[in-house]
Amino acid sequence: MSAPLIRHRSNAEPIAYYNGQLITAGQFLSDVISLSKWLPIASHVLNIATNRYAFLVGLGASIITKKISLLPSAVTSDTIEQLGKFAPDFFVISDQAPPPGLNDYIDPTQHIGAETTEVDVPKIDANQIIAYVFTSGSTGSPVPHPKHWGALVKNIEITSDQLKLPEDCSVIGTTPSQHMYGFESNILLALLNGSILYDQKPFFPADIISALETANSPVALVTTPFHLETLLNAEIPLPQVARVICATAPLSVEIAKRAEAAMGCQLCEIYGSTETGQIAVRRTALTDEWTLVDGVEITLNEDNFWACGGHLSSPIPLSDAFELTGSNTFRLLGRSSDMINIAGKRTSLGYLNNMLKRIPEIEDAIFFMPSDQSGSQPRLALLHTSKTLDNQAIREALRHYIDPVFLPRFFIQTCTIPRNPTGKVLQSSLDKLFNSRLTK
Repeated sequence: MSAPLIRHRSNAEPIAYYNGQLITAGQFLSDVISLSKWLPIASHVLNIATNRYAFLVGLGASIITKKISLLPSAVTSDTIEQLGKFAPDFFVISDQAPPPGLNDYIDPTQHIGAETTEVDVPKIDANQIIAYVFTSGSTGSPVPHPKHWGALVKNIEITSDQLKLPEDCSVIGTTPSQHMYGFESNILLALLNGSILYDQKPFFPADIISALETANSPVALVTTPFHLETLLNAEIPLPQVARVICATAPLSVEIAKRAEAAMGCQLCEIYGSTETGQIAVRRTALTDEWTLVDGVEITLNEDNFWACGGHLSSPIPLSDAFELTGSNTFRLLGRSSDMINIAGKRTSLGYLNNMLKRIPEIEDAIFFMPSDQSGSQPRLALLHTSKTLDNQAIREALRHYIDPVFLPRFFIQTCTIPRNPTGKVLQSSLDKLFNSRLTK
């Protein structure tokens, strides 16, 4: 079994924007083939191109040469070291100078604009692993999750039908291409749904609005609750769009209703994970129930919830708790572990605490999420006993191991960590220390 690399009806159809110009499917295939001839003999590639079209060309060239893309949640010096252990032969595709430790790289922009020739669309084996998407393991090592081409194709086909995306819509996203949600709902929509990929990743409200106004209609905005709320709170008139897609963290009904009113369209929220991909959809402004994508089921087995069926080749454990309301519907009850989500990025408190062990000057410390915080975007706190490092020194030390979004906002120094006999720290104790710090 195989599936084509792209699903556009002809090579003359647009597939992406690049520096303000529309790129046809035929030009894309020519760019992919041009780049593929320069890729080294290696099995793995770290694609950190920031321009989405440059990333797309790098991905296409990697797929047709059967190289597996490594997609970590962040590129820190520690991540690079861990990836080197997992895939010692990896090389780098980037459109700008990469972080320290990644000296040599291939720039895909040097191959964009290749002479176009009539090219047949490559067929990709359904069993081919095209990417490893990484989550942060509790041991500190990134945990790889293989993504097979056939499963991704099936998932995008089914989810696109349930999202009811307009044909030939321009897709503008605010999340990185390397994030599972951004990878599926931006990159793969362009390849597998005939959509037109917007090449920039706007972040600030004015940049998002400019992108929405620049792209050809109809437009789909793929975003997160954090970016969406920031956009709405800017109180800038918003253009009409065809669809808003949101994921990575629970979205409030209020924000969903405000978004639909401001942009004159339906907002669809996606539920999924790095492990499962997209498995459920809801229109948040109208219902708190999720509808599973066709073929996928959630089952309860020995107090643990599992996703199975559909594009999933085997049952996958879920880190959330659910109320199953029907054969294909559910309500999300919340996290069943210590997973946290900040600005659309997900990690665990266990992983963050494990990273603290790599800083010898910190005798004892613990990350925690204060229960009572003002503002819409929660931030982490760090309780520590270090007498030799000040807050700024701790922050700089942590930058080597964790994504900047998870750096603590609040620092509390104490003589001892209030651990119970089993070594755990109660949330009530942490909140007490946090609240006492704020009142000083």
